[in-house]
Amino acid sequence: MESFRTTIKCLVASGFISVCATLCSADRSDQIKLLYNELATSDAEKFAAIEREIKLLWSLSGSPGVDFLYRRGENSFQAQRFDVAAQHFSAVIEMAPKFASGWHGRAR
Repeated sequence: MESFRTTIKCLVASGFISVCATLCSADRSDQIKLLYNELATSDAEKFAAIEREIKLLWSLSGSPGVDFLYRRGENSFQAQRFDVAAQHFSAVIEMAPKFASGWHGRAR
C-alpha cells in the first residue's frame, strides 16, 4: 500500500511539473510577442535592450538543467572553445530536442 501511495505522489508531482512548464512556456511566448510589437515601434536606443531581452527569453528552455548546459555551451563558445561548446549543445539537444536554441548553438 505504501508503494502505491508513493507512486501516486510521484505521478501527481510529475503532472504538476509538466503543467507548470507548459504555463511558463506559454507565458514566455506571450512576452516575446509583446517584445516583437515593442521592437516594431521602438527607436534605436530601445532596440538593443529589447533585442537582448528577446535573446534572453529564447535562451530559456523551461528546465534548469537544460538551461545550465545551454549557458555552459554559450560560455564555451564565447571563449572560443568550440569543441567543448559543441559537447554542451549536443547534451542540450539530447535532453530537450524541441529546444531550438540548442540546435542553433551547435550549428554555429
